[in-house]
Amino acid sequence: MPGSTTLLQEQYAEVLLRFRRRALPLIAAIGELTRLARRPHVLDDDELQSLLSRIDHAHRDGTLRIHTEGPWAGAPTGRAIAERYGVGKVKLRDVRDAYYTLYLGLPPFDADEPVLTTSQVE
Repeated sequence: MPGSTTLLQEQYAEVLLRFRRRALPLIAAIGELTRLARRPHVLDDDELQSLLSRIDHAHRDGTLRIHTEGPWAGAPTGRAIAERYGVGKVKLRDVRDAYYTLYLGLPPFDADEPVLTTSQVE
């Protein structure tokens, strides 16, 4: 794949593995692959890797708010990530879903979470 990077290839492989294990329908896999193909235009690998490392450290330290129920229970919320690291709405879903899939072995949240604007953060 032209312009493909190691991190992006890892993300592609994760989607294909979930599809292969029948944990992801074909149409959903195509949708995720399409979104991933756009990710480097929004968020480069270096920035994403830096954010993922910082999120993982804070999550392991227990300093990020987490989902309290459902399949993502124990995973940090997108809102917590946005507030802590200043990740805007455009990048948040890519960052959050990369953390869920690559670090926690969870499926993407598959939804946008509400994000406070800078003026709303206390």
